[in-house]
Amino acid sequence: MSFFLALACLAVPGDDGPELPSIGEALVQDEAEPEQIIGAEAFAVNTQFDSGLEIDDGGGLGMDLNFRWRPRKVRFGFSLGYAGWNTENDRDRPPASVRVRQYRAGFGVEFPFRFVEFGLAFTTGIYRFRSDLDDDSSPFVEFEGTVGFVPHPMLKAGLIGLATHTESSFNHKNTHLYHNYSLGLFAELRF
Repeated sequence: MSFFLALACLAVPGDDGPELPSIGEALVQDEAEPEQIIGAEAFAVNTQFDSGLEIDDGGGLGMDLNFRWRPRKVRFGFSLGYAGWNTENDRDRPPASVRVRQYRAGFGVEFPFRFVEFGLAFTTGIYRFRSDLDDDSSPFVEFEGTVGFVPHPMLKAGLIGLATHTESSFNHKNTHLYHNYSLGLFAELRF
């Protein structure tokens, strides 16, 4: 019945009315996105600490506050955040609980597509290693990569990878260069 009604509407002469977009054009159109975005990003990562630090690998949690703007197709921005791990000395060292904290500030770029966003960031700040036997504060640089799924313009979730490089004297008498690698999940709520 509806098929015959559609044919009848096409056969009636008259004003064509407003031109509607094709299905392909409707799928390609971007939703209006604000020029500036503020986001709160929480992440959980499993970190492989450099063996020279002589601490066990462990899981950590963190939170970044992201500020971004979109002058064209790519988003630029900066972030401020904090991350922490609770682990222990490895079996080659005397037993002790180790608290690792990271105070972070970074700059990044995002490449948004319809439902997926790719991000690259450079972060720097201070690592704080502390145990009952030793402690040290060290600068670090970190390279971050993300792949996020965007089911809603206010929410993004996905995978995060971190490559962190620091120079520390924790558990040693001299300063050494260390490389820590992390992989995990993140979720960002945007305002």
